[in-house]
Amino acid sequence: MEAGHEILLTCDPIDAEKALSLGLLNSIVPRSEVLTEARRLADKIVACAPLAIQGTKQSAMLGLQHRGNAAAMQAQTDGQYDILEAMFRRSDIKEGLRAFLEKRNPNFEGR
Repeated sequence: MEAGHEILLTCDPIDAEKALSLGLLNSIVPRSEVLTEARRLADKIVACAPLAIQGTKQSAMLGLQHRGNAAAMQAQTDGQYDILEAMFRRSDIKEGLRAFLEKRNPNFEGR
């Protein structure tokens, strides 16, 4: 039985180290640093292109519906990941590429 199924079906509690080893957590931080770490992570996300974040979230959620890479690739081919296609037609992608080539931070506007 997969670990996730075992946890769901048995309702056995797991500690942070076990959750980290299963990939359910990205990191473990001391309680006193939780808010600081959450803000650091939020700042990193906010610095990214809004449309890229939206597309990534949509892709991740849709990806959960597919079993394996082949099914996910077929879904992409079938146009189920429409936000990704729209993202590549927006000005933010041009700004990101330009900023990269100019070795500067991008100024994303969500367009």
